[in-house]
Amino acid sequence: MSTQQKIMQAGKALYMRNIPNMEIASILDVSETTVSNWAVKNGWREERLKTSTLKKTIEDRLYKLIDYQLEVMDNFVNVQRQGNSLASLDKGQLYSLRLMLLSISNDQNDFGTIVSIIRQFVEYLSNSSPALAKQVIDISHEFVRTKREQFQL
Repeated sequence: MSTQQKIMQAGKALYMRNIPNMEIASILDVSETTVSNWAVKNGWREERLKTSTLKKTIEDRLYKLIDYQLEVMDNFVNVQRQGNSLASLDKGQLYSLRLMLLSISNDQNDFGTIVSIIRQFVEYLSNSSPALAKQVIDISHEFVRTKREQFQL
């Protein structure tokens, strides 16, 4: 994969996170027009909309399943309490809880998440110290570039 393709792939990852084209361009050191052209040429907008809709549907279903499983486990615990015995959850139930937790929080180490967290930090900083935030922006973009390389984007 060429360097240009890797940069475009990183741009897509950020675009899918609803990061503005201007900011993507700054992070990737390309023009905003380039980012817009990539998005149009490759159908990123449509893909983002489709992915967002599908992800929301899947998340809703997962939360319903998690809620159901938690009700089952709550009932188990309540039955144990009524019988004056406190049995712990079995390995299968604990494993199920672990998987449910992971399904909710599996997104913590991807490139888009890193950029989103940095954006939130800079926004927070700009509210309390705009001058410092301006200094941090360039440093944060450099940090994101190194992370992009780490993720091989």
